[in-house]
Amino acid sequence: EAENRRLVQEMQQGLAEQLATKVLREAEDELKHQAGPPSPSRASASKIKPPETAELLAIDSPGMYVVSQTVTLTVGPEKGSAKIQNLNAGTVIQILEVIHRLEDRRVRGRVEEPAGWISI
Repeated sequence: EAENRRLVQEMQQGLAEQLATKVLREAEDELKHQAGPPSPSRASASKIKPPETAELLAIDSPGMYVVSQTVTLTVGPEKGSAKIQNLNAGTVIQILEVIHRLEDRRVRGRVEEPAGWISI
């Protein structure tokens, strides 16, 4: 049973990593498409318009997640929030709520059990 659980966790971790890679590639492609080719009239440091909230929510949403690398679980979503514990790679968690903390440049998810917040 322990071996089966380990194999399932490895499969889930692999699938989560593949999905994350795909989502990141699609987001990068979309940002490149939105930015268009550079023009002489634009400064070289011009900003790319950030995705709309609806686009962000389509990528990051509540549901089952598999931790892909060790992550810190904290009391609240704020950057300086107190640490509760670390969650190890392969841990399956339920994210109940997702918030985009633009001021901290973080996407945070509220974990059901153990209760707390992580960056996703």
